[in-house]
Amino acid sequence: MRNISSRLCWGLVISSFFLSPSYAIWLPGLFPIKYTEGGSIALKMSSLTSSDKHTSANYYELNVCRPPGGVLDRTETIEELLFGRRAMSSPYNVEVGETTNCAILCTRTVFPDQAQQFRDRIKGKFRVNMLVDGLPAVQPDFLGAMGRRAQLGVDLGYIDTGGDGGGVFLYNHLNIKISFHRAHGTGGFQIVGFEVVPVSIDHSARLDGQGPCVSLTSSPQRLNMVEATTVTWSYSVVWEENRDLHWRDRWNGYARLTGHQVDVHWLSLGTSLAVIVVLTVVTGYIVASSLRADIRRLRREPDGDNSGDLDETGWKLVHGDVFRRPVARVALCVAVASGSNLFAALLVGFLFALADVLLTTGVGTLTVLSTAFILCSPLAGYVAAQLHDVVGARRYMVCLVSTAFAYPFSMGVLLSVLHRTSGEASPAHFFPLGPTQPGFYVSVMVHAALVFAGARLARRYPLPPPPVQTSDFPRPVPPQPAYLRPVPLVLLGGLLPFCTVFYEMYFVLSSMWHHPSFYLFGTLAVFFFFIMSAEVSIVAVYFQLCCENYRWWWRAFLVPASVGLYVFLFAMYWLISQLATLQWSTIMLFLVHAFILSASISLIAGFIGFYASLAFVYVIYGFLKVD
Repeated sequence: MRNISSRLCWGLVISSFFLSPSYAIWLPGLFPIKYTEGGSIALKMSSLTSSDKHTSANYYELNVCRPPGGVLDRTETIEELLFGRRAMSSPYNVEVGETTNCAILCTRTVFPDQAQQFRDRIKGKFRVNMLVDGLPAVQPDFLGAMGRRAQLGVDLGYIDTGGDGGGVFLYNHLNIKISFHRAHGTGGFQIVGFEVVPVSIDHSARLDGQGPCVSLTSSPQRLNMVEATTVTWSYSVVWEENRDLHWRDRWNGYARLTGHQVDVHWLSLGTSLAVIVVLTVVTGYIVASSLRADIRRLRREPDGDNSGDLDETGWKLVHGDVFRRPVARVALCVAVASGSNLFAALLVGFLFALADVLLTTGVGTLTVLSTAFILCSPLAGYVAAQLHDVVGARRYMVCLVSTAFAYPFSMGVLLSVLHRTSGEASPAHFFPLGPTQPGFYVSVMVHAALVFAGARLARRYPLPPPPVQTSDFPRPVPPQPAYLRPVPLVLLGGLLPFCTVFYEMYFVLSSMWHHPSFYLFGTLAVFFFFIMSAEVSIVAVYFQLCCENYRWWWRAFLVPASVGLYVFLFAMYWLISQLATLQWSTIMLFLVHAFILSASISLIAGFIGFYASLAFVYVIYGFLKVD
């Protein structure tokens, strides 16, 4: 059976190599691109996003200018695929180092129904997202009381409700400023800044179509909601050299867009750390003081005969049953192994955040985590095969196949179903990353191949055998206190880790849906409650063993994993309190993403709690010398 897994591993690797060249998503921004003066540079259009709504909209659903060769997909990152912020080609012709004054894109006739569509998007605070060399466009704001500020994205227009001059006005001219830094030695252009200032201009007032656009800013472009309106789109491009800002530091300005939240984050992290320290000291003292006396008595026995001590405490009474096989052994192996894979991916993301890779390169967090999830797949195979032997499961191939496909396919099916059900309500086509996409299959095959490769390592480096033997006949479990029954224990266990990070979850959800920068602070908060998850699991298992209940396997996993339930409930609260309008597509979009987030957190916390409890059980029963 294990030879079959080796052959299947190599088959999946070879198949993935044949398919992968056609379907690939790379990690943009890892290395600088040097542009030569006079060459062309791609300016991409992304989806429309709003600070009030959690849906994206297709920019080209509006009656705007389109590229001469048609709209082409230029998606590069997992975030763009998963959240519907797809990058597309644009009609803007930008040449490196060349200044452009009022270039005309096109002239289109906007009918009343199309003008109403513009009005709805403007009223919904949707903004146009543009990209140059991976940098998103920022719109400077010079009117703020705190000085010059900027926002991600560009306004579509504005609505003026005052007097006879009121109406819907469209920003049909873009003043684009691209900042660059000359590379040492070659002198190539490295893009370090991308600013766009939108202007509303009525081009019909220009004499014979001549004259600069800036002289007409006092005559904005109004949309007629009753009759057709002729709208002309234009743009200007200015290149500015910035000798002080290097390419590796170009994302620092984007991090400062939400810099006012840093103090709040540090306060939240300090509070979480204080709670963890207090609970660690309290629970550690209770458990250690109880175990210290038992272990001291065991070590005082010169002949190793501690049979008289076995009747004193409950955890020693169940030494013959503590490693008895649990129920649903394959499911337990798959859940723990999937959690180990996610935890390893999160560790990689944490290291990227510490090294400022996310800030200095602009590589999306989900892109890093998704890539790390695939590369860390051998750990999942190793844990599944190792735990398979420990718990005494019999279906080895079923365990490995389930580990390889259960998590990615369940997430893919959810996203695919949501894509099918919300495709009409969501013109942006939110979820192209589903089981119908060849790229998804390639990723799953590579993941599966690495899982089987990691399983082979478990044969060389297995867990040590249990320190005590399992008796032939199971010991009856006495009636348990109310707080140690499954439902109260699981619900209470997840509440404690969640209390350390519930405030930080607000910023995590805001980062997912409102798209600000949120890297190190949220990651640290997540690691805090993982530490608490391990402690809660150990305490729950210890008290359960003291009450002579040896069925600890699943509870060691479920007690910390229930934190995902509270994360999901908090996401529901956040949904109700944050969304201005609740549409069916918006609710479905949020629910699926919240479920994926909660399930992933549950698996990670369950993995940490399970292995912490397993190590704890190994240690305490290692002091027993029972024949």
